[in-house]
Amino acid sequence: MAGQPAVEPMTVESFLDWLRARAEGERWELIEGVPVPVRGPDPAHVMAPETVRHARIKRRIDQALGEAIRERGLGCEPFSSGPQVRIDATSSFEPDVLVTCADVPEGLFVPEPVIVVEVLSRSTRERDF
Repeated sequence: MAGQPAVEPMTVESFLDWLRARAEGERWELIEGVPVPVRGPDPAHVMAPETVRHARIKRRIDQALGEAIRERGLGCEPFSSGPQVRIDATSSFEPDVLVTCADVPEGLFVPEPVIVVEVLSRSTRERDF
């Protein structure tokens, strides 16, 4: 019985090229070189639905960080669900909330995060960083 050929792990750069060919509405993370669906247009592309509790926690954290940044007059910016954080050459993920004080170019990644928040859920707590 012939085995499957080994699949080379993707780099973040090759992941970006791969993402450009995906259907609009699909959301993916790259975990140790393997694309993992976050959400997409059909159930086959869904990691797990976001619960109301999860959404509330995420919103409260985002609001609290945004208020603290404004009150202190910091040149930082919070982001909630969407942009990704590059972990290393083969991993990037979409945290629930993140803050950066760097200039943020258009694109998929937020550079130099100073705060990264991931609200743990039963379905993802084993792989969340």
